[in-house]
Amino acid sequence: MVNRGTVQRIRSFGPIRIVTSFEVIGAALLTAIARCSFSGSFQPDGMSSFVAAATGISSSLIAVVLTGIAILVSLSSEQFLSFLREQDIYDRIMFVFEYTVALAIITSLLGSILQTVEYSEYMFWIFVFFFIYLLLSTMQIVSTIIEYGDKIGEFSKANNFEPNEDLKKDMQDLIQEHGNFDEDDNQTRNRGENESESE
Repeated sequence: MVNRGTVQRIRSFGPIRIVTSFEVIGAALLTAIARCSFSGSFQPDGMSSFVAAATGISSSLIAVVLTGIAILVSLSSEQFLSFLREQDIYDRIMFVFEYTVALAIITSLLGSILQTVEYSEYMFWIFVFFFIYLLLSTMQIVSTIIEYGDKIGEFSKANNFEPNEDLKKDMQDLIQEHGNFDEDDNQTRNRGENESESE
């Protein structure tokens, strides 16, 4: 459900970042290549079969993404979650999952609609784009979960759960690589220094 927090996370992410992300560009290129290679080759029955199969996969990926969220939360200690919130990272990570779930729902709905109405080849390729976009986004989430687990291990080894600067930088790099977020590194470092001085 879209609420004020969702809108804030979208603004933080940035619409331009979404449009220019690796997943969008990759999906557009793959769709263009597929259309140039197979345009006119798909029969109506073939397109219907593909849409039905892709719709089922998209629906299944919703459960996969939700399971990923549960894994992240269950692996995280209270101290680590507090660290993520202090560094303004937690909401950004959650938005990546929230956005992918929304993308899976949109793809599933579009596929369901196409299965009940007559559609042109143009609409078919739009659906193909969304489906490839969803697959690429899901692959990025799997990679994020793996790296996230590694960072939790590093965090747990820190003395008294006090994260060092290397861990903070690693988490920022993780978000920038898989979430395409702009981070003000200087502000983050200054915040970490101020917290260390206050302690």
